[in-house]
Amino acid sequence: FGGPQTIEEIVAKVDAVDLERVRAAGKSLLGGTPTVTALGPVKGMPGYDDLAARLRAHADAGDRAMLLLPSGLDYVTGFFACLYAGIIAVPAYPAETGNAQHLARLKAMADDCAPRLLLTDAAHQGLIANLGAVEGATTLIVDQETAADEAFGPVAATSADIAFLQYTSGSTATPKGVMVSHGSLMANQVLI
Repeated sequence: FGGPQTIEEIVAKVDAVDLERVRAAGKSLLGGTPTVTALGPVKGMPGYDDLAARLRAHADAGDRAMLLLPSGLDYVTGFFACLYAGIIAVPAYPAETGNAQHLARLKAMADDCAPRLLLTDAAHQGLIANLGAVEGATTLIVDQETAADEAFGPVAATSADIAFLQYTSGSTATPKGVMVSHGSLMANQVLI
């Protein structure tokens, strides 16, 4: 197909098309100051390339990372950092105890995907304990500024590589994961 063929081309296209909308949202949310450029950095928050370097310091390409974040810029940054680092994103939300079904869903997802990383923010860090022990997983706080040890470049992904795992709601049975490839994302981006 005639659209972007690599993750970098997709990110560049998304940045070019949506950057003004993201900037406008940042202005309205944060008092009129343009704080967002290419999905990061926001003042006090690392960009997705910085976070990708941190992810790769703790995991290899192809490992899984559960995004236990509320909706917002941290979530988007975490998702793009996973793509940039070649780590399979597993979108989810914080492990709040007030919803037993949601907590059971998260535990089933963690058991199924065996994440190497649990991504959360400082405000929700304490909720990770609600998941119980997730064997072999390291928790990273995405909104903490931590310098990467070395320069990092994006991992080259093929169209067959898995970009993220999308799980069903688990409302009628154990959540089931669907593997979404980079090729599927690129085809979807072209159609959009």
